[in-house]
Amino acid sequence: MLPYVLPRPRVADGNARLQTSETAIQAISPSVAGVLTQSVAAPVLYCFAALGHLTSLLFLRRIHPQGDIARGGPGAEQKFGREIADGIRVLFRQPLLRLLLHQGALNNVGAGILLSMLPVFLLHELGLPAWQYGLLSSLGAVAGLAASLLAPRLRRRFGEIRMTLLFSALAPFAVVAAPLAGVFRQAAVPLIAVAEILIGITVVGRAVSTAGLRARVTPDAYMGRVTAAYRVAIQGATPLGALVGGLIAGHWSTGTALWAGALVMALPLVLLLSSPLRRHRTLPAEWEV
Repeated sequence: MLPYVLPRPRVADGNARLQTSETAIQAISPSVAGVLTQSVAAPVLYCFAALGHLTSLLFLRRIHPQGDIARGGPGAEQKFGREIADGIRVLFRQPLLRLLLHQGALNNVGAGILLSMLPVFLLHELGLPAWQYGLLSSLGAVAGLAASLLAPRLRRRFGEIRMTLLFSALAPFAVVAAPLAGVFRQAAVPLIAVAEILIGITVVGRAVSTAGLRARVTPDAYMGRVTAAYRVAIQGATPLGALVGGLIAGHWSTGTALWAGALVMALPLVLLLSSPLRRHRTLPAEWEV
């Protein structure tokens, strides 16, 4: 929606504001959920979550941006399957979109491994109470909130490409504290706290920088379809990572799975440093549509 309601150079700033509101809620909800689970059955909390999604749907139906090509115009009568194929074709043919897709998918595979293994490690192996686990999760959201407020200023100072490289380089160092917690169990809680804070900063910072890049190289006629294809691939990588993490932990150990997640999250930096992006500070004008 953002490219239809904001000038393209402002899409990254708009995305930062959305990240601010999202991470603010994420900063509160894990701790609240951790406390509520002491007196409210977990299935009841899922009912509240479902109600929240339905409320979100009502708000989304009120958005009617001018020039939303998905509502009409050339190609509006195409079949749904053809539209999906068009979005995937543009996503893989545009070099920058393809690069961001690959590095984002790899990052989320690693994140899926870590997200699936951390609750097992903290709640089952270390025996942390639910409220303490919720508090640790909130630390990452608070850090992400701070990153969303600083991201627009960093993007203007360093450029969106250097900002993407910076946060991609920070990601491996952010997550390595998680497997170290499996080695130094007496210091597990502070190590996980450090990991949550750094992960929150890197995830939000990279999301803000890459959102503006995608919008500036995607043709208007394919914006919705490319975004949908990108989201399916990126978000689908997280449960895939969770499956991989479960298989590794089942065959070896939870600690091994945490190390595997950290290793996978280092691969996106390799892709970015071996690409033409490393020579640029901002997106070259000739790359924009």
